[in-house]
Amino acid sequence: MANSPDLRTGLRNYARFQSVLATNHLEFVETAGAGRIEFSYPVTIPNAVQMTDFVLMRFVSRIRTAVGSHWRPVSVGLMHRQPADISEYERHLGSRILFDQQVNSITISAATLALPMPHADPQLFHLVKRYCEEEIERQKSANHPLNGVREAMTRCLHPGSFGPKHVAEELGLTPGSLHRHLKAEGTSFLRVLDDTRRCLTHRYLMESSLKLTDIAARVGYSELSAFSRASRRWFGVSARSFRRNSPNLGDAP
Repeated sequence: MANSPDLRTGLRNYARFQSVLATNHLEFVETAGAGRIEFSYPVTIPNAVQMTDFVLMRFVSRIRTAVGSHWRPVSVGLMHRQPADISEYERHLGSRILFDQQVNSITISAATLALPMPHADPQLFHLVKRYCEEEIERQKSANHPLNGVREAMTRCLHPGSFGPKHVAEELGLTPGSLHRHLKAEGTSFLRVLDDTRRCLTHRYLMESSLKLTDIAARVGYSELSAFSRASRRWFGVSARSFRRNSPNLGDAP
């Protein structure tokens, strides 16, 4: 959120990518004159009151980085009961606080939402946004029927024997059965193989300190030049540049 161009964009993306960031339910609802953050927790989460107050103040603190320490929400709604003493709530949030609400909420004026984030890094914003978009897609495909094929391809890639015959054997199928299975899913062996290589390369670049030559070998490329061309096609930049701009391993070789 801190690297978004303005507060409204930051909250929109925070809500959009909520499943990447946390397990609670969160929405950002916009109206003509304001925006409202709404959030709640699964009933299985213990200590929801403490968690709610913590998240509430964390949002307020982040918004104040853009607006200033004087900022107060238009209003606040809390699902839990009103405590005997609400002076601390009023000191931090103002007087428009409602308890026993259906959802926890923070209402923010349109003027506040339009304010720029003072320390935004556009390059980091686009990098993190792209990562979140890819993670959302990975979550959507978590139960995809092709996952077994991808896992078999992953096991075959590093040894270097990853043709249809070897992957089919890994799955206990014939090459013909594998071909029919992939066709029924509207894809092909080469398309799934390319996507599997892309996902693995992304993981290695983001999460490991492996040299590029080692990553190339692990995803089935015997020549670094071929791996470099594939990386540019997948990520729009070289593998080295992609890694350098990673928030996890910016200094990795």
